[in-house]
Amino acid sequence: MNPMNRSLTLARSSRTGLVAAVLVSAGLATSASADFIKLKDGSRVPPAPREGTITSADGSPTVTIEYPIKEGSRIKDTRTVNRTDVVEIYKPAADDIDAVAVKKLVPTADFLLSSQYAKLVEEGPAKFLSKYPKSKHAADVEAVKKTLEEEMLKTRQGMRKVEGTWITSKEAEANSYNINAYRLRSDMEKLAADQTTLRDALLKFDEIEKTGKFSVQYPKAIKLALETIDKLTVRLNEQAKAQPLKLKEKTDGLKNLNPDEKKAADEKIKKDMLAFKALQTEETRSKVRFPSTNDLDLPSLTGAVKVLEKERTKIAALDMAAIQANADTVEKILKTVGEDKFETARTLLDQFLTKNKDAGNDPFLKGKQAELKKAIESMSREARERRALEGVTPPPVPKPAAAPAPAPAAGK
Repeated sequence: MNPMNRSLTLARSSRTGLVAAVLVSAGLATSASADFIKLKDGSRVPPAPREGTITSADGSPTVTIEYPIKEGSRIKDTRTVNRTDVVEIYKPAADDIDAVAVKKLVPTADFLLSSQYAKLVEEGPAKFLSKYPKSKHAADVEAVKKTLEEEMLKTRQGMRKVEGTWITSKEAEANSYNINAYRLRSDMEKLAADQTTLRDALLKFDEIEKTGKFSVQYPKAIKLALETIDKLTVRLNEQAKAQPLKLKEKTDGLKNLNPDEKKAADEKIKKDMLAFKALQTEETRSKVRFPSTNDLDLPSLTGAVKVLEKERTKIAALDMAAIQANADTVEKILKTVGEDKFETARTLLDQFLTKNKDAGNDPFLKGKQAELKKAIESMSREARERRALEGVTPPPVPKPAAAPAPAPAAGK
């Protein structure tokens, strides 16, 4: 048995949610419409790429359509236009809508398991083909089904999809350091895309620095961290500027309440602020790198901006060339491990840890060094036992060379 084999631990907490999110994003988890109206003035309602649902009755002098205020939003807007101003009403058939949704299932996300592929097949192409067996889209949907089933088979064979590339379980095991960092960076990217979760994105960056500082994902995370810091700084400065007015509005709003309501509101405000102060204390104790803020607490906003400015200066000063070189070296070492070239990998890793003192504090790399040592010792022991069973006398272990005699003292 390969002494380096051990199970690759993958995060499972969000897997069910991932499939649900894919189905919702594709439009398969809810009943969706893809209606839109073209007007004589050349405009489209709603503006592309948004689509909506025609809610008015056929033959009505007006046409009413409901649509999201922006792509992907659950908040709806409604517009009614005179039918005489309409050039075309596009209201696709149900199978047209569902076919578009099914096609969105590929390409698939990384790290999906066999059970997740099975769910996608069941809720996507299989359901479509059962519902619309004679649809003009059947061939395209069959192609999607085939792709999902082929990828599902790969996962059952122990393979995993990482950054769009399929790798064996052995390769995933050997490169788990970079794979874990990739997961974190992917999470960071998603969080950084939302103005309300910019701080969470930076906390992911902090986690990458702690667990994947020598991974190939770290240089990419640095670039994203600088962009995210800039966005969050702008957002916090805007909140700090608006804080006095927001606080006044909240205070003025209390004046319109009756005594009992005002008392309850006052108590809630105090309770919320005490909870926030307790959170600040805990974050200080735990040395949280990017602190929480409260849009009614000006010191927390201005203090967070100062932290971001300091962090930006520190991150921008990092030696990107050296960081990239370190990442490339570690990737090479892990690839060598995956090829079972343990002695070569150990030599490379020993040299790397000796040259980079900071890397000596990385738990994964130190653990890998210990694993390689055990693996090589185990292989040597197995080789000796095999030779003994075959009746082959193992070569004698050479004695260490004697130390040279000390030179005579001067003048003797």
